Amino acid sequence: MPVALFKFVQFRLALSGDATCIPDEKLRSGLRSALQSPPIAPGTCLSMVISPVSTARHAIRLRKREGGMAYDRWELVDTISSRTEAFMSTGESPLWQWPGRDLRQFDKREPHTNLLRLIDRSDTTQAPSDRFYVKRVVAASAHPDPQISGKTGADVPVSMRRVVYQKPKIGFLSSEDWPKAVTEARTKGWGYYQRDLLEQACGARWNLSLAQFETGRSTSDRITFKVEAGDRGFYVSPDTFDPQKREWLSHYDAKGQLLWQVFVPRVTSEHRSCSGHFKLARATHEEIVFDRNCYASGDDEGFQQVEELFIKKKDIAAQLGRPNLN
Repeated sequence: MPVALFKFVQFRLALSGDATCIPDEKLRSGLRSALQSPPIAPGTCLSMVISPVSTARHAIRLRKREGGMAYDRWELVDTISSRTEAFMSTGESPLWQWPGRDLRQFDKREPHTNLLRLIDRSDTTQAPSDRFYVKRVVAASAHPDPQISGKTGADVPVSMRRVVYQKPKIGFLSSEDWPKAVTEARTKGWGYYQRDLLEQACGARWNLSLAQFETGRSTSDRITFKVEAGDRGFYVSPDTFDPQKREWLSHYDAKGQLLWQVFVPRVTSEHRSCSGHFKLARATHEEIVFDRNCYASGDDEGFQQVEELFIKKKDIAAQLGRPNLN
């Protein structure tokens, strides 16, 4: 899209239908796909406004070698104070400008990307935009495995069932539904998408970090966990939830504080077509559900048989001596 060399272009995320939206057919396919995926809210377009002046708070400039400088350098500059916030020296060729040139070709260390990453707004209390969710990470307060952390307790009752779901357009059955998660966040304050806990009040996409626990002596015995957002927090279980073993389930709040842990006893499946490990799938008002796919020659086209292992929240509450979990 032609722009005069003496003018500036401002890109922003806007609500689809905005007069400044770039038509989808003028966007590269990868960019169109990105605008429809997390962390971008559904119904978002890329807006473009041309201006004779720049409204950007920060700028990245190439400063030619002068004085005691040994090399040219890329600088991250605060345009209001004219202060250089950070810089990267470069010995690459001078900046040559022509249409279609990729900025990354000017310096293999990608100075534009790396310098911009230094701009940190993680301490802001205001949501940066209603068109996307900022990723933020909280560390788990305690080890998620009660057996390793030294906790013991009675087994919580579990049940099994076999259900049939309609398959998604691509791939196997999945609980992934980004538009639904965003709608939940906007209407109820919280939304859930895989490991992401959406908090509408601050526009955050919280993730629970278990890095301090995911270590082992070697790659073969490294501890890994399955994390699923739910109930204004995170559910954590073993990455491979084996129904033939006595496993466990832990729950953390949005700030990473451990709320409770329970043990899940071994169960026996009556369906030979259902095999493999269960995955933590979802939490409803009454249940916490694990599932795995089943494969049968008699499956109807467009449908998927699934075996679910589910735990009643009232049974967990009873084991913990609480009136309820929610």
